[in-house]
Amino acid sequence: MTTYFLTSIRTVSDSRTFGYYRNIDDAFISVISNIGDMCECYYNYLIIEGIEEGIHPFVQSEFWFHWSNKENKWKQLISKPECFNGITNWALG
Repeated sequence: MTTYFLTSIRTVSDSRTFGYYRNIDDAFISVISNIGDMCECYYNYLIIEGIEEGIHPFVQSEFWFHWSNKENKWKQLISKPECFNGITNWALG
């Protein structure tokens, strides 16, 4: 079963996992509604990672967002920000 973790990111070494959902739709609703203020006026990026259970699990899917100060909401990105290429499994490390 896939679990969807929500992690806000400022830099490679500065991130916070806010929680998880068992359903991708609930994860997206949480981001769109910014439940729990996952920006905190601090984080610029957010990732939803779909991760299977187990030891050292692989990330099955990822969805990236960028915080828009102008619109005061998370905007989904088409692709992973270049500065984070090669980094995966933000939620579990």
